[in-house]
Amino acid sequence: MVATVRWGIIGPGAIARVFATAIDGLDGHEIVAVGSRDPQRAANFRAERGYRDAEVGTYRDLVRNESVDAVYVASPHSGHLEHASLALRHGKAVLCEKPLCVNASEARRLCAIAHERGRPLLEAMWTRFLPATLRAADWVAKGTIGEPSRVVCAFGFRAQFDPGSRLYDPELAGGSLLDIGCYTLSLASLVFGERVTGGNIPQIEVRADLAPSGVDEHCKIVLRFGDGAEAYLESSISKALSATGVIQGDRGRIVMADFWRAQTLRLECETQEVATLECPFLCNGYEYQALELARMLRDGDVESPLLPHAESIGLLELMDELRRRIGVQYPFEPSIGVTAGTHRAMTYRPVDNVALGARADALPRLILGTMPLTNDTPASQDEADTLLDAAFEHGINALDTGHVYGNGASERAIGDWLERRGLADDVFILSKGCHPDAAGPRVNPEALAQDLAESLDRLRLPAVDLYMLHRDDSAVPVGEMVDAFAEHLAAGRLRAYGFSNWTRARIEEACEYAEANDRPLPAASSPNFSLADQVKDPWGGGCVTLTGKAAADDREWHRSTGMAIFAWSSLARGLFSGRVTRRALAADPSLVDEACRTAYVHDLNIARLERVIEFAEAGGATVPQIALAWVLAQDLPLHAIVGAATEQEVEDLAAAAALTITEEEAKWLQKGGRRPLSMARESLAVRIERQAVRIGRRLPGPIKRPLKRLVGRA
Repeated sequence: MVATVRWGIIGPGAIARVFATAIDGLDGHEIVAVGSRDPQRAANFRAERGYRDAEVGTYRDLVRNESVDAVYVASPHSGHLEHASLALRHGKAVLCEKPLCVNASEARRLCAIAHERGRPLLEAMWTRFLPATLRAADWVAKGTIGEPSRVVCAFGFRAQFDPGSRLYDPELAGGSLLDIGCYTLSLASLVFGERVTGGNIPQIEVRADLAPSGVDEHCKIVLRFGDGAEAYLESSISKALSATGVIQGDRGRIVMADFWRAQTLRLECETQEVATLECPFLCNGYEYQALELARMLRDGDVESPLLPHAESIGLLELMDELRRRIGVQYPFEPSIGVTAGTHRAMTYRPVDNVALGARADALPRLILGTMPLTNDTPASQDEADTLLDAAFEHGINALDTGHVYGNGASERAIGDWLERRGLADDVFILSKGCHPDAAGPRVNPEALAQDLAESLDRLRLPAVDLYMLHRDDSAVPVGEMVDAFAEHLAAGRLRAYGFSNWTRARIEEACEYAEANDRPLPAASSPNFSLADQVKDPWGGGCVTLTGKAAADDREWHRSTGMAIFAWSSLARGLFSGRVTRRALAADPSLVDEACRTAYVHDLNIARLERVIEFAEAGGATVPQIALAWVLAQDLPLHAIVGAATEQEVEDLAAAAALTITEEEAKWLQKGGRRPLSMARESLAVRIERQAVRIGRRLPGPIKRPLKRLVGRA
């Protein structure tokens, strides 16, 4: 227990000034450090506030400061995961500005880190800790106004449109919903509890006006629950709105003037006279969340009963759904509500001021595998160009290659294409080095330096976005390789590093070494993952898979930490290519190579293949598209590496990223059992459509449209 809570502030902006004023007014609290991406801003903040003894520096300087007990994260929304996780991993308690993260996937990662490290983490939804809010919650809980039936509240102000401001910039997760709409949703959650955050609201209505930058500037929400209760919520950054909040019950109501900063409550109740209660702040209201975090520190609590982690996550899940309905997707989200592991705010950020590059923010879920590419002849380079052009034109702007592929031919073909097309700044490159040779393992700093230099020369690039060790050698201490990668990062030869075919234990060991020795953390791992379980190692040793029951803990680790997965053989080395069936394989085993037969041609996988074929035929998709859609539907920070031999295959693969399958369908594809009802509906529609084609005509629109609505896949 600490007598005085010593605070560090990350992000010395306007909201940090409000928080600092509150801390200055509290006994037993002081600000001892300020961190900023630009240390001069931190120094300016210190001078402005008169904190003569406070230390200033970068974010990493702040979290390494042993005099700091708690960190207040006041950076824009898009930095919350990065900055809060950095502080937690250095043993600090964290008070993180609302919303806790940009989306629920990030929040789940952050809360997992807090529990893993045993450090307090609290969302700075400051209104939830105000005396007036706590009194209103107490009245609701005690039944003073009867059964609550309605919440009405709004919050809005007019901010001039500026595409570069945090309110309007999608790169900073701008918009009214995340900035102030979260206050209205939080009040509804305070009153209705898990009916709001439990993910099962019977009826949701939402309308939004979008700013030219694509974020929501005005949002109206109606939540209707099964028992007739409802919430009417509104937020705006383009117009002023009355901020009065009303909690209606069947025997009275509570009126909260300026509900988000309430100091006055009016209780109108059938059982007593109208009462007005004054609840003045000690300072400016921000002090109460600081006091709650201090209590958590004192009592050893990781989360607060006043705002549990599950509620913070649940509210973000609801906001994710609302954004899906109004079409607000941030550039770093492969899909709304999902932050790829390579987002610049990822948990495992490679180095303090260097992420995976601006291109990583738009990194697609599909990565084109380029092992077969070559430039040995002009004709082979033309073939490579045609394939790479097709991938880029279909939005696949990320390529996977390796130092060993074709003895360098793959990297040379890519380098030639990048240079002639002028796309060096537009395509994300993942390459790998230190593959074993005839003499055995080559995992050592010297081999890394040699392979990386040759890869850069072949690719004709000054730096590669992500460079991985192709295999592991458990006899080599992880620290040697982490130190070597740190040198190459500092020299600017790569933007991030990771490990292919490394076990979770070895990756964790590398992370622990990096943290203990202030080295950049690894950014990603590359194991095998597909719908087919890898029953045996395809090459007799050294390959790591995330498939099957035995890897369940490994999948959960990636899920909770958010470390990016670049999954190889996502089509099970051709088993799901669309050219293979049980009968064809029995007649001609050479349809797949020896590695595929060893690893994937087993009864449970052939049964899955048959279900994929059945599903694809019912829905009018291809086998590879369905197999990839299953991979991408998994709750993992995953990018699928997949190869293609023709332009048509590239087009089909690109389309797979847009396919969605339900949880029921995904479960059936993996485990079998009763066919999903959606397949029966799809089969009916497809059969009717095919019959219409056979008799020489298409179905007329008045018939086709109802069928598509029935199927739900228009």
